[in-house]
Amino acid sequence: MNLHLEKEIGLMAVLQAGGEIMKIHDAQKFHVQEKEGGSPVTEADFAANEIILSYLLQHFPSDSVLTEEESELTHRFPDRANARRVWILDPIDGTKEFVDGNGEFAVSLALAIDGIPALGIVHSPFDNFYIVAGSGIPLETNQPGNKLTGPVDICVSRSETRRGHFPDFENGFPGGTVRRVGSIANKLGRLAAGQCNLVISRENKNEWDIAGGHAVVLYSGLGFSDLHGNPIAYNKSNTVSFGVVAGRSDLQKLFLKI
Repeated sequence: MNLHLEKEIGLMAVLQAGGEIMKIHDAQKFHVQEKEGGSPVTEADFAANEIILSYLLQHFPSDSVLTEEESELTHRFPDRANARRVWILDPIDGTKEFVDGNGEFAVSLALAIDGIPALGIVHSPFDNFYIVAGSGIPLETNQPGNKLTGPVDICVSRSETRRGHFPDFENGFPGGTVRRVGSIANKLGRLAAGQCNLVISRENKNEWDIAGGHAVVLYSGLGFSDLHGNPIAYNKSNTVSFGVVAGRSDLQKLFLKI
């Protein structure tokens, strides 16, 4: 499968969107709106969405798109459910972290083909981190780590911890550490880059939250499943999945037994 053009265009789009996000972030003049369900959204989300969509629509007009921030696309892509190639986009995963100014947010983009993540890009504009990997696309990152061996380093959700989903990790993890980090896409990107060795989310996730991270984790050779140990497919009518466990296969299997 030759996805080199998709990789080049996708990465270019995501990095440009990241630059626009940081302009808005640094100006500190954005307005925070509340979406249905209570989650925040800002003009940075919409600006990044528009930048990436313009690249995709120009270069891949036959593909379909699923994005968190533009429900109108259901009318522009009425046959998305039957499409073989679907781009799945979250222009800012971790908008609350963007608003709070802690830097733990990410742009997430994936191309799913027949429901399987074939290409993924995760970009954290705050520290200019990016990672891209896919079918036939070697993993590329500008901030590699080395957590394939050594002490267990688990990344869990900052917001899920506040909501009491990780009481069993309050005193750490036997033989390792637990870090609270915002944005599931950000955590999965760091995992694939080797900056930690296990990521756990105990809350439901939408496809746009995890598709880009799933792809880079998958093509870095690590494990990825929902909380029941089941594989996750994409472009479903119901876009919600039951949590995430991703990382070194030995640690993934260990956690799934708990």
